[in-house]
Amino acid sequence: MTDALRSVSTLIRAAYQRLRGRPAREAWRSIRAFAGEVRRRGVRSAVARVRAVTTPDDPPPVYARWVARHSPTAKDLARMSVDQADLPYRPRLSIITPCYNTEARWLRPFFESVRRQVYPNWELCIGDDASTDEDTRSTLGAYAAEYANDPRLKITRLPVNRGISAASNAALALATGDFVVMMDSDDELPPDALYEVARYLNEHSDADFIYSDEDKLDLDGHRCEPYFKPDWSPELFLSYMYTNHLMVVRRSLVEEIGGFKDEYTGSQDYDLVLQVVSRTSHIHHIPKVLYHWRKIPGSAAAEAGAKPYPEQAGRRAIEHYLCRRGVDAEVLSGPVSGLYRVRHRILGQPLLSIIIPTADRRGQIGERSVSLVQHAVRCILEKTDYRHYEILVADDGQLSDATREFLAGVPHRRVASPRGGQFNFSRTMNAAVSQARGDHLVFFNEDLEVIAPEWLGAMLEYSQQPEIGAVGAKLLFPDGRLQHIGIVTGVCGIAAHGYQGHPGASSGYAGSAIVARNYSAVSGACMMTRRDVFDEAGGLDERFPADFNDVDYCLRLRRAGYRIVYTPYAQLYHLESGSLGWRVRTSSETHLMKQLWGEVVERDPYYNPNLSKDFADYRLQS
Repeated sequence: MTDALRSVSTLIRAAYQRLRGRPAREAWRSIRAFAGEVRRRGVRSAVARVRAVTTPDDPPPVYARWVARHSPTAKDLARMSVDQADLPYRPRLSIITPCYNTEARWLRPFFESVRRQVYPNWELCIGDDASTDEDTRSTLGAYAAEYANDPRLKITRLPVNRGISAASNAALALATGDFVVMMDSDDELPPDALYEVARYLNEHSDADFIYSDEDKLDLDGHRCEPYFKPDWSPELFLSYMYTNHLMVVRRSLVEEIGGFKDEYTGSQDYDLVLQVVSRTSHIHHIPKVLYHWRKIPGSAAAEAGAKPYPEQAGRRAIEHYLCRRGVDAEVLSGPVSGLYRVRHRILGQPLLSIIIPTADRRGQIGERSVSLVQHAVRCILEKTDYRHYEILVADDGQLSDATREFLAGVPHRRVASPRGGQFNFSRTMNAAVSQARGDHLVFFNEDLEVIAPEWLGAMLEYSQQPEIGAVGAKLLFPDGRLQHIGIVTGVCGIAAHGYQGHPGASSGYAGSAIVARNYSAVSGACMMTRRDVFDEAGGLDERFPADFNDVDYCLRLRRAGYRIVYTPYAQLYHLESGSLGWRVRTSSETHLMKQLWGEVVERDPYYNPNLSKDFADYRLQS
C-alpha cells in the first residue's frame, strides 16, 4: 500500500469512529468539506489538514478497547512468572505505603493487587498513621495474621497521628530492598508492574529513579483517564509533578536524602523527587501503564484542587530546589490549580538580535491590507517589555518605497540576503547572523504579531540557561486557534505541530499547551537561541531551504546535549500561516531528513510511543 493510500485508509477509520452515531446532516457536512478540500488542494494536502485539525476523541470505550488489546493475558503472566526466575539481577522491591483510615473496600483490593504480582521478590511496608477507623484496623490486622509466616508484609503503627510524611518514613524504616516503590493504600498495581520494573533494571542497571505511565480507576473499578507521559522533561517537572505513579527510587538515595519532609506534607513526594533529580541524572521512564490511581471523591485523583495545601507545599518544594541549585527565580501559580510557573530572573541585560527575513509581502490585519514587515517591526517596538535588542531586517533589496520610508524612521539595521536562485531561509538567516551583534538570536517571521509584551523576556529567561539550546513560543492563527506549541517528530511523517488547529484556550494534552516543557523541536518562525550555541552547531543547514531547517537544527542541538524548551508565556499571532493553505513538504527535504534523522525522529522522547503516529493531537494509537 502506498503512503497516500495508507494515510487515507487511516483517516477513513478515524472518521468512521468519530461520525458513528452522529446526526446524518453533520456527518454529510464533514464528508463534503473533506471532498472540497481534496478538489482544491489534492489528496495529500487534504490529509495533512484533517490530521492537523481533527479533535482527539478518546472516550471510555476507546480506552477500554486499548486496555483489552494491551493488557497481559493469563498466558503472558505465566510466561513472566517463569522468566523472572531467570533474571540475572532480581532486586528486592520495597513497596512504601502510608495508611490512615483507608476504607476496607479499597484497602482489600490494594493488598490483593500486590499479592497478584508475578514478580515475587517484593516486600510491602505499611506505615499506619494511628488509624481510628475500625474497618481499617481490622483489615490491616487480618492481612497481618494471614501473612504471619510471610516476612514480605511489614506493618508498623504510629502511636499518634503525625501525617503522611511521618507515616511514609515509618514505612521506609521497614524497607530492606534495593529500591523503594511508592504506592497509596487505596490504589492498585497491575499484576505485571513489578516484573516490568525488575526486567527494566536488568537492562538499565544505572537507573536511580524510574517512573511509568498511569491511569485511574473509577468507583466501579473501571480503568479510565490514562496518562501517557514523556521521557524525562526537566522543564515540565518544574511545571507540575508529572512523574507521579508508578515511582521507583534507589533506596540508598532516599535514605541519603533523609526520607520525606514534614514541611512539604501534601507534596512530600514532589520534594523527594526534586531532591533525587538534584543528585542523579539516571532518570528513566517505562512507557507502560503500571499503576491504577483510584478516583475517590475528594481525592487528588478525582478532583483537581480537591486539597489546596499540596499546591502550597509544592511551591515551597520547588523554591527549595531552586535555592539549593543557586537558581534565581520565583515560583508563581500556574494557569490552573496544581500547575506552576518558574519565572527565572534575567541575568544582566544581554543584547538580543531579532532577525526578520522579508520579501516585503502584504497581508490582512482585520480589514486592512498591510506590509507584513512594517507591522512586525511596529509590534516589536510597541509591545515588547524587554528593551535591549536590535532589529535586523534581512531583505533581497526589493523593499517597496513605502517600507523603506517606514524603516528609515525606526531603529533597525538592514542586512542583505543572498541573491540568486530560489529563496533559501537557512542561507538568509545564516548570512544575517554573521552581522548580528547580540548574545542571543531571535528568528522572527515577518508574519508575526506580538500578543503578550513579556514575550521576549519569557524566551530569554530560558535561553540564558547553559543547558538550553533553543526556545520556542506559543503561536496562534489569526482566528485564535493554536498554530504552534512545540513540534513532535515521527508523527504525520517527519514531524508535526502538536495540537495545531485546536482552540487557543485548549490546555493541550495534560497541560502541554499552557506550561513550559521540553520538545524535540520548536518552530523557527519564532525561536530564540544563543549565538555561541548557533555557532557551535554550524548554523542552519542550507540543504533545507524551506522545510525542516528548524527541526534539523533542534535535533543537532539535542544531540550535542542541549534541551529544547517551549514557553507558553511568549504569545504571538502567526498571521499568514492561517491563510496560505496547507502546504505539502518538499520531497527532497523530506528525503534528506529521513537520511539524516530517520531513526531519531521515529522515537521522540517527549511523545509517548502509545500515542498516535497519524495525528498530532495525542490521541491513542489505534
